[in-house]
Amino acid sequence: MGCTSSKKINVQPLILQPRPTTITKHIKLLMSGDTNVGKTCLVTHHFKGTFENNHYTTIGLDFMIQDYELDGDTYKLQIWDTAGQERFRTLTNTFYRHCVGVFIVFDVTCRKSFERIIYWIEEVYRNTFGHIPIIIIGNKIDLDRQVSYDEAQMFASQHHCSYFETSAKNNIGLKEAIDKMMKFVLKKVQ
Repeated sequence: MGCTSSKKINVQPLILQPRPTTITKHIKLLMSGDTNVGKTCLVTHHFKGTFENNHYTTIGLDFMIQDYELDGDTYKLQIWDTAGQERFRTLTNTFYRHCVGVFIVFDVTCRKSFERIIYWIEEVYRNTFGHIPIIIIGNKIDLDRQVSYDEAQMFASQHHCSYFETSAKNNIGLKEAIDKMMKFVLKKVQ
């Protein structure tokens, strides 16, 4: 006995539609500067929304990744937070690979960290191919300062860098600096 049916089955051919693909653009930025200038606190507050007064010194490297929206596009943003101590400098050189922009951070309450910015600018040029954007960041503006805004701004201009001031504690200024860096980077890519 066979199985028969008087019902007519309407079979539609299966047409596969291509799935919309979204290409995520990866952007790798580096955070450099002397030890204890607040690099880790800046990155942590920006990515996690928290501030820790007592933070351990970064050993070697730390990095955070997040989706970052700018002008209607989404990017996979990586910020690599490097150790500022001399003993990790040989490691730091390799972190510049595939980096498209660098933030050099100094502490506005510590003149020595400001005076060492030139070392970090030279470090960027030594370890990158071609010119990549550098933004100088004066951090800890919520405290008594030893370096004025005007002095830091003039230094940045003389070295063809943009300058932003931030407070990791109060979450001031880093988003604007990142937005500016992203615009530099995307302009260079286009």
